[in-house]
Amino acid sequence: TSSGCTNAACIYVSGLTGSYTSMAVNLTFAPLNNNQTFSSAAWLLESPGGQFLDILSYGCADDTVQTTPISSITITLTDQGSALFPSNTVNCNSLATVSYQAAHYDAGIADNFPSPGPGSSHSPLEGPGQPPTEPETFASTFCPSASTCVSGLNGTWKLFAVDQGDLASPTQFTWSLTFNVTGTNAATTTTLAEGNH
Repeated sequence: TSSGCTNAACIYVSGLTGSYTSMAVNLTFAPLNNNQTFSSAAWLLESPGGQFLDILSYGCADDTVQTTPISSITITLTDQGSALFPSNTVNCNSLATVSYQAAHYDAGIADNFPSPGPGSSHSPLEGPGQPPTEPETFASTFCPSASTCVSGLNGTWKLFAVDQGDLASPTQFTWSLTFNVTGTNAATTTTLAEGNH
């Protein structure tokens, strides 16, 4: 973790070398009650170089389809996911334990991450939600050149989270980053985790 990081949940990455293959963001949540509408939450990932990706917004169930509490849930978001993370028309308890592609389902509207976060002025580089007005990915945002970008992945990664509905009870989550790189002296997989938030 990164010391002195007060405006986001942070992970400090160092020692990555080689060529980029993929990356993933892993989010694990404590159980959510019916006052904690998952679809109200949004997450914004910032790289050490200052690039933003609005990785999840209006996903999973809203209170019209989520009638029972949500058990502890782990979500993996990666470009290699088998499908888009489902929209808020899907019951969260029905999620399969698989990886998903990031998805922002309120296309054209930037989520607001109040100060000391970046506000709503960041470029809303959402994942391929519906409609896919800006089908950005982890690779296109953070690593457009797989052979030269890896050194730029080292440094402090920031995850911003916001409750857009202003109705949910507090909850806790943990997160981690996984990087897959290839090349001489390059680890196959590196996972770095941050504490509770």
